Formats: sequence, C-alpha cells, structure tokens
Amino acid sequence: MTLIYTAVGDRVIKQTTRNVIDYQAAGFADKAQAQEILDPMLDQASGIEGYDQSMEYGETSAVEEVSVDYEVVDMSDLEGLLGFEGSENMGVADFISLSESRKLLEQQGFTEVE
Repeated sequence: MTLIYTAVGDRVIKQTTRNVIDYQAAGFADKAQAQEILDPMLDQASGIEGYDQSMEYGETSAVEEVSVDYEVVDMSDLEGLLGFEGSENMGVADFISLSESRKLLEQQGFTEVE
C-alpha cells in the first residue's frame, strides 16, 4: 500500500492510495472471485464527487487506485464507505490532519518516504 498526501499546512487537501491486492494472500481463489467481491465496493463509491476509485484486475493480483479530493468531497459521503480507511466521525470532521494521519500510520507500521 502506498499513500500520497498533498497538504497545505496540516490540512490534507488530497490523498491518493495505491493498493496491490494479491488474490491468494487476500483469501480469493482466483481473479473471478476477487471481482465478485471487490466490484460491489466500486459500485458503492461511484457518483461521489471528489472520490475516484478504480481497480485493474490481473491474473494473480489487482491494483486499486483511490483518490480523494478533500476540497470537493462531502466528508459525510465517506462515512461507512466499504474499503475507505477513515475515522468513525467522518461526517462531522472539519478536515484531515496530516500530523495525526502520519502518527496513526506510523503506529500501524508504515514508513514515510519523501
């Protein structure tokens, strides 16, 4: 998983995520089963302004690309969205904090690359 944050000060204005999903490691039997499970997530997110999600299926893995433009998206639309990693109070959040995001990711074992 690779996350790219664009921020002005501490306010994240855009987040781009790239996930490589290995079918076997994720518990999928094959590409067809992965599509069956993952495609409904794509459908759920379609039509949310400022939120773009795509999936490219290969033979042994899929690559998911997610882009969130926080200057456009209605944060309450993200709450409960399958596959979206966010806090439980997205509907009332004023902004995404870069410093808080960094702390949380480091606690989860991510390393920062510039």
